[in-house]
Amino acid sequence: FREALDIRTKSPGVNHPDYAQSCENLAVIYFEMGMMAESLELHEKARQVRAIAFGKEHPDYVQSCINLANLMRVTGNTARAGELFNEAFHIQQVLTKKILRFTNEKEQRAYISRFSEYTDYFLSYSIPLQGKNDAVYAYEVMLAQRNIVLTSSRRLRDVLNRTSDTAVLRKYDEWISTREQLTSWYLKPVAERNEGFRELEQKALELEKELVTASAVFRDDQNERSWKQVRGSLNKNEAAVEFASFRYYNGKTWTDSVFYVAAVIRPGDSEPTVTRLFESRDLNAVLKYKGTSPGQHLVARLYSSVPGNAEQQTLYELAWKPLERQLAGVSTVYFAPAGELYKVSFPALPVSGTQHLADRYRLVQLNTTGSAGGSNVIDIDNTDDFALFGGVQYDVDSSSMVQAVARYKGKDLVSRSRSAAGNGDHIGAFNFLQGSQKEIETIGRLAEQSNYNVRLASGVQANEESFKDLSGANSPAIIHVATHGFFFADPKKEKRTGVEDNGSVFRQSADPLIRSGLALAGANNVWKGNNIEGIEDGVLTSYEVSNMNLPETKLAVLSACETGLGDIQGSEGVFGLQRAFRMAGVRYLLMSLWKVPDAETTEFMQLFYQHLFTNKDIQASFYHAQSVLKLRYRNDPYKWAAWVLIR
Repeated sequence: FREALDIRTKSPGVNHPDYAQSCENLAVIYFEMGMMAESLELHEKARQVRAIAFGKEHPDYVQSCINLANLMRVTGNTARAGELFNEAFHIQQVLTKKILRFTNEKEQRAYISRFSEYTDYFLSYSIPLQGKNDAVYAYEVMLAQRNIVLTSSRRLRDVLNRTSDTAVLRKYDEWISTREQLTSWYLKPVAERNEGFRELEQKALELEKELVTASAVFRDDQNERSWKQVRGSLNKNEAAVEFASFRYYNGKTWTDSVFYVAAVIRPGDSEPTVTRLFESRDLNAVLKYKGTSPGQHLVARLYSSVPGNAEQQTLYELAWKPLERQLAGVSTVYFAPAGELYKVSFPALPVSGTQHLADRYRLVQLNTTGSAGGSNVIDIDNTDDFALFGGVQYDVDSSSMVQAVARYKGKDLVSRSRSAAGNGDHIGAFNFLQGSQKEIETIGRLAEQSNYNVRLASGVQANEESFKDLSGANSPAIIHVATHGFFFADPKKEKRTGVEDNGSVFRQSADPLIRSGLALAGANNVWKGNNIEGIEDGVLTSYEVSNMNLPETKLAVLSACETGLGDIQGSEGVFGLQRAFRMAGVRYLLMSLWKVPDAETTEFMQLFYQHLFTNKDIQASFYHAQSVLKLRYRNDPYKWAAWVLIR
């Protein structure tokens, strides 16, 4: 490295980025050798050269700041380390905004993933210190990294919904049409995807980039909120709790620890309070499952409030008890989970032998506490319309399916997923849900009695074409789907068996939005490998939902199993139906965390809608239904605790 530095000193010279890179390389070696003064000098040189050669708003300059900050941290100069980390963080925020102005979602996700370790550096430095400025900094880091790509996608679609530019709208239609064509390709084995598929995929990515650039959506930063704005949105008895997880860097090397922390904000606080909670290994030891939902026995152990079993208190002690002192006097808590905490039903956490967390607080689950506060609440109106799907007929012959979807021929539906799944019977066929028919009929009757307009689809009419017909101008205020849901864990992380190797391409897909979805009419045909040409396959994947446009939909109720699950991908959260409906524009989502019994699901939904039609308040109606069922089945949380309402 010294030899390389000598060569680059002469050519291309000491003001060239290559010289800066040689300085960094040698500085790292000196650091490892304990030669801190020599390392410091070279890191400083590299940073100065990059500031001149590239300007400060450049990834290489950010990296220099972080390298120097870590050196300052190890040598005990925490004040200087803090200055450098702060500089790197704020420059990185500027860079991210610029990147979002001209990139598509795939590129954005790659960029965020590339720089996710920066967040780990920032939090590894700030969390142990707990100083006044460090707490503010830590919360702002947590908030800044939340759902960046999802938020940019939502903002893009919001702008496109409002624009009157016909050229942009034509490009948008072309983009959606291209994504429609891609759906069928994504449901084929990789080996069967030819050059035409790759050209189509590239076309979709380029069209998305053009739309982002043309819409100018990311030049307006008015939706960003500081911690003080979050504080100002809270009422006297409210608090916001932002969870985060990060891989710990000790200043010298990466450790094998992943820590979970929580930042609490209350009105009147001079700064957030940041608390380190636990390591990921501690949470995994309690949850005892990965990927899919827990079984009834595990749910009972995690959430039952039967006295005398210390293990039943563990989840509460890990994730919430350390925050109780900060939440004294609080009645409403806005919270945003992170990592494996997305799997946790917070209202059902047992606090004592007779009390759950929902007995102590009114809990409002958010994607980010950046949207905390009552000003974002949306209620239903008397003029709202409902679309109800249930009593789905999963086994339908080809002629009946073709006849049922005939009315939608010629309409610009969202996709044509004619997959060749094959061997789907290895993962079970979808059985008719008797309770789902009663569920939507009861809800429909209650809605009509309250003079709401109701569109009810059941049997063979509850097909994929009719669901996709809700997109765009037909977007209803409330969508309720009572059916089977599915989610398959990442095949790269799952232990494979011979049966699984021959399973459905839904299971084997690399895309989590293909591995999750809802079953509609005729779904068993493709599930068993018997495809019907010319119509939708009846399996509504999250990818297909993400292509829809539901700008007027206030609430989507997914009355099905495991609809709240998906791949958990860093700060972007859960990739599954939850993300898909958010991308489509839905404001509230009512979903489940595990396989919910049919009878109790119907019971919960009836309670929810009875209250909703009377009081119009979506959140209050959810709390009411959950509270009633909790009292009825207090010692059987499997029957009531799975449901989560996400705003």
